[in-house]
Amino acid sequence: MGQSTKWTTTDPHKGGRYLWWAQPGGRRSLLLQSCRMKEERSFHRNDSPHPWLVLSATSLGAVLTAINGSILTAALPVVVRHFGAGPIASNWILLSYMFPVTILIVSFGRLADILGRARLYIAGLALLTVSGFLLGFAPSLGTLLALRVLQAIGAGLVLANAVTLVTDAFSSERLGEALGINTMVVSAGQLLGPVLGGLVAATLGWRWLFWLNVPLGILAIAWAGFALRGLRSPTRREPLDLPGNLLYGMAFGGLLLSLSLGGAVGWTHPLTLAGIALFGLLLPGFVVVEIRSRFPMVDPTLFRNRRYALANAAAFLNSLTRFAVPLLLALYFQAAEGADPLRAGMMVVPVPVSMMIASLLAARLSRRVAAETLATYGLALSALGLVAILAALRPDMVYAWMVPGLVVTGAGFGLFVAPNTSVIMLSIPPQRRGVANGIRWTLQNTATMVSTALSLAVVTSPLPARVRDAFYAGAVTELGEEGTRHLIAGYRVAFLFMGVVTLVAVGASRSRTTGLR
Repeated sequence: MGQSTKWTTTDPHKGGRYLWWAQPGGRRSLLLQSCRMKEERSFHRNDSPHPWLVLSATSLGAVLTAINGSILTAALPVVVRHFGAGPIASNWILLSYMFPVTILIVSFGRLADILGRARLYIAGLALLTVSGFLLGFAPSLGTLLALRVLQAIGAGLVLANAVTLVTDAFSSERLGEALGINTMVVSAGQLLGPVLGGLVAATLGWRWLFWLNVPLGILAIAWAGFALRGLRSPTRREPLDLPGNLLYGMAFGGLLLSLSLGGAVGWTHPLTLAGIALFGLLLPGFVVVEIRSRFPMVDPTLFRNRRYALANAAAFLNSLTRFAVPLLLALYFQAAEGADPLRAGMMVVPVPVSMMIASLLAARLSRRVAAETLATYGLALSALGLVAILAALRPDMVYAWMVPGLVVTGAGFGLFVAPNTSVIMLSIPPQRRGVANGIRWTLQNTATMVSTALSLAVVTSPLPARVRDAFYAGAVTELGEEGTRHLIAGYRVAFLFMGVVTLVAVGASRSRTTGLR
């Protein structure tokens, strides 16, 4: 086979260059590439007469999903005690929401590219709201987990389309500003989640954690129906890649199952090893199927764009730390410091607050500073904050010593997310944005599950089984002085690892700027 040929076309809204590849004599012929470039040039992002209405509608959905994803962070011990859940079940109360989203979101993005993004976005809001209402009546842990999976499917439909709808509505000059506001809203939801979770669990009971989302969900559905009515998104009448979807779901399902079980039952347990083996065997098959497919679920040529590939790598590495920090610290403050769920939620508030403020700053700077530069500075700031948290972790810890680290870490997260997302979404053709956004979320959620599983395993591995159960239940009296020392040792290892990972992300973010201008 001869050398590949590269075509370049310019974004009609000054959003950078798109790279297309074709193999001589292969399926992706010059004619097909020419048609795709014509389709790209014919699409206009400003089909919506009111892009800020679109942003307001997607922001409501972002708040809803962020609250649902984080509301159990501080209230987890309350739910664990109510159902008498063990360590494995405790992990799955959190992972049952992330697991289906991670498995399905790329398929949802691909489906949105085919059927249209607005209708699937509204369907996701409806499913999220109805399942939240039913969750409040869950009579058993099994029912709770099943309904959380249903809720996660709705969240996946929302997340697969929210950022894509914003990208469709805004010109590239204003997209960084819009995504900065979107990130700020998500940060506000992540801020409200632990605080509401702690407050509601301590006063009204854990069932109201889900019922309180119902009015917000109804409002989000009504407003989306109004705000998105004028928005046209590019669609491609293509069949779904069913073999690719099946192989992808089974491969990543095996990986995530292993990650969720490894810390609880051991990394050499047959189920853990089976999940890893399933991933290792099916992933190459998935890649082969996608390369040969006429209408692939994930177009492999997207990753030949160096800017796009490195932006996703940086996002994955950042996600390894961004969601683990508030979860680990909320559990620590309850188990080692004796804080109730409300107080623990308030103690991690500096992270989302500083992230929210930094996101607004990123939105203001986006029209004057290159997105890659902002993202790299954000990662460096996060690494500095993690070092400060690590230094404050000690048996005689004073909370005031930790606050600067929490603030700097959150600010770094806020400065990174929106610019890096803008790079990802503007590096690919409009009609592939659904899949690209799905890949972005898959990498983020996979990283979140990796960090959740590994970090909880690291911080609890030095503890005896009885004390480990006490940690998940937030029982400080059962943890004891010796257990607290072991716990802090595990926390130091976890935060040291997150600091190293963030430094690697800084290197990936810096390297993508070479030769791109």
